[in-house]
Amino acid sequence: MRKLMAIAMGTMLAMSLFAGAPSRGWADSFGQSDHVDMDLRDDGAAYCGAGKNAEPWILHVAVTNNGSAVGTLRIEVMDGTGTNFLIPAQSSYSLTQAFGGVTGIDQIVRISAPNDDDLEGVASALARDGAQDPFDGDGKKDNFCFSPGEGVAGISTKLAVPDGWVADGAGANGGILVP
Repeated sequence: MRKLMAIAMGTMLAMSLFAGAPSRGWADSFGQSDHVDMDLRDDGAAYCGAGKNAEPWILHVAVTNNGSAVGTLRIEVMDGTGTNFLIPAQSSYSLTQAFGGVTGIDQIVRISAPNDDDLEGVASALARDGAQDPFDGDGKKDNFCFSPGEGVAGISTKLAVPDGWVADGAGANGGILVP
């Protein structure tokens, strides 16, 4: 299992280096990044995103399924829709996706394993210079990824999110984000 996690981490590093490499065009303006270690078992979740000046931001995800059955990785956007990725048992998977093209929809994403599958991994966000942190309550101005399981309680957003993402169940005005 550790070998699979090492492969996933190596893939994640390579993707981050590639995406952050100097190139021509809009990619030159990426200068802010953040990452989070994810333990998606037992209703765990992670959030990544960029607030104002979010267009575009890049999400990298690498997970390992340590379980004995196929696992489901879900990436959900702010209107509640999402995509499921099936991860075979004892294997790893990684992806890179650009977000931030639709204000109020893909400024923040929620990464989870909806079936409490045995998934662990890393997510990172690569944001443009000038992009603002969409999260409040952690005392940082450059937090583009976090997990409520990191031990920092009360991290919230002021952006409208699905009701199930927030502690009070009313996400229209944001709120404290939950695992």
